[in-house]
Amino acid sequence: MLRFARNLVERYRRPATALLVAAAVCSLSAGAPAGAAGSPATKPAMAPLPVQIPRAVVGPTPKEFKDPNSPSFLGRHWPSDTPTISFKVSSAPSSLVTPYFDPRVRIPLYRCAMGDEVIVSHHCSFDSFKLGDVAVERELMELLYMVPPMYHLNRETWPKRKQAIARHFAFWSPLHRRLAEAPLTRFEILSTDRLVQRTTFRLPEGEATITVNFSNSSSLGFPPKSATVAGAIAVAQTVLQLGEN
Repeated sequence: MLRFARNLVERYRRPATALLVAAAVCSLSAGAPAGAAGSPATKPAMAPLPVQIPRAVVGPTPKEFKDPNSPSFLGRHWPSDTPTISFKVSSAPSSLVTPYFDPRVRIPLYRCAMGDEVIVSHHCSFDSFKLGDVAVERELMELLYMVPPMYHLNRETWPKRKQAIARHFAFWSPLHRRLAEAPLTRFEILSTDRLVQRTTFRLPEGEATITVNFSNSSSLGFPPKSATVAGAIAVAQTVLQLGEN
């Protein structure tokens, strides 16, 4: 299915159209696009596009985003130097958590089809810190799919956010320098709970893999909430575990 998506883009030269067609075929197929190695593929409950843009594809903006009394309220466009819509940490509405932020039902179709043409897949209203209750999952997805983070910063917020940004950048940046234009050739769900996943990228010297454990406990030898790099890529840091100092 991942190869099919790329073929659509190459054939029709219409990435957006090809992506929607591939997504429709994927959701209607008899088997999941990816499954645990050596086990039969099972049909997923849904196959949403693996982007970080809630309101771009789900239709109307969820009402919680506009309700000042809701923990999901996005904020306002003031004060001018630190608008709350950019810097307020909100919660993801329950209606969006499963289809957009639960790794068990996501596939990197968008990254596969258009990864070498995409600068960032975050909507400008939803930087990497915006939805606090799913921030860890989003960061791990950025690593697994090898997509750039997005940060809203000013002089007031930089001291509060610089440690998390520096930690992520130190691990992500050397990888992205090599893998930004590398084709994503394989996506695997390795564990029965679907929380240990692996992507494979093709480099001239061989394949490089990124394995992410989204669970809160060690699984298959991978630390909880971690990303592990292996294969034909030389980087100083091969494991990043979120929550570590």
